Amino acid sequence: MDYEVHEVEISKEFKICPLCGYQDGFHTMIRKEAGKFKKLYICPRCSAVFDLKLK
Repeated sequence: MDYEVHEVEISKEFKICPLCGYQDGFHTMIRKEAGKFKKLYICPRCSAVFDLKLK
């Protein structure tokens, strides 16, 4: 699957899609990179994928 991952820095919460404005939260996905698992968020409306850089 080919998709761009958008990096997002959150201030208080991450509920609204910064690309399409969808306001009801996100789906999640897990991807393995360099032996570690990374949690990514997918907008249900526009399918954009976001990395919040959580540790």
